[in-house]
Amino acid sequence: MLDNFLHLGLLFDFYGALLTKRQQECLKMHLYDDLSLSEIATALGISRQAASDMIHRCTAILEKYERGLGLVKRHCLMQNELKVIAEELKALSEKAPQADLQKIIDRLNKIVLEEN
Repeated sequence: MLDNFLHLGLLFDFYGALLTKRQQECLKMHLYDDLSLSEIATALGISRQAASDMIHRCTAILEKYERGLGLVKRHCLMQNELKVIAEELKALSEKAPQADLQKIIDRLNKIVLEEN
């Protein structure tokens, strides 16, 4: 369940701007403000069922964008590859420490940390 919630958050981060302002507002309340359906419904002046429907509709839209563009999948793959490279460079630097190698490790770690 938490993985789905985190996945939806990533989808929203990448594709949220493609939703309508109202859809963005609803999904932000759901994802970031952790509001209940009743609270979202009250804030938007809609029924609880309408809030639920909007969240499901937004989720479907974001999943459709991901199926077509694959930006989240690509992002996750790049993050994993960068982590592997950083670990391999760290192991290499322990065998033969060099200032230049440490600079590369530091730059890669900065990239990985900024992306997370």
